[in-house]
Amino acid sequence: MAGSAPHAWTALSEDGLGDAGNVTTSWALCATGGPSASQVALTTVQGPNGAGSTQPPPLGTGFTTVTASCPAGTTLTGGGVDTIPGNLGVASGQPSPLHVNASYPSDASAGFLAAGTAPTSWTGAVEEGADVNGNPTQTVTSAFAICSTTSMTTQVGSATTPGPFGASGAPQNIVTATAGCPAGT
Repeated sequence: MAGSAPHAWTALSEDGLGDAGNVTTSWALCATGGPSASQVALTTVQGPNGAGSTQPPPLGTGFTTVTASCPAGTTLTGGGVDTIPGNLGVASGQPSPLHVNASYPSDASAGFLAAGTAPTSWTGAVEEGADVNGNPTQTVTSAFAICSTTSMTTQVGSATTPGPFGASGAPQNIVTATAGCPAGT
């Protein structure tokens, strides 16, 4: 509802291939207090490089994970992931098949956190289905963490739902998972 404080976050996931082992997880970042000042921590890596890449593993595997961490004495309040294809602006370049597979609050090692845990970092995982790196430009992926420089408390809420695992157009082709925050956050 517009104008009211959100207490949950919903993720929607779709799969047209009918993969059996998929799960969809939603993450909520719950807080008490509020930041009066914040800063952004940014980490950028080269990749992913997809099929046809001449890069050695792990760069040539088609997947990249990147984590940005808040400096000591600050509190994670949000974050995200951005990926820019290497062939951006190349007229003859194919459209980029880049997919953000995950964007979530984490620890500094990109680990998933249990509900109620205070996160320190933000992690993103990106997949590239074909090598779209230009010459000399390479695909890059960045994670950013929004960090409060004032005292506050945050914790993770999460919810996981099996699927999607239906073929395109099947009823189980789209699933949702909604993570909520405890009362008072």
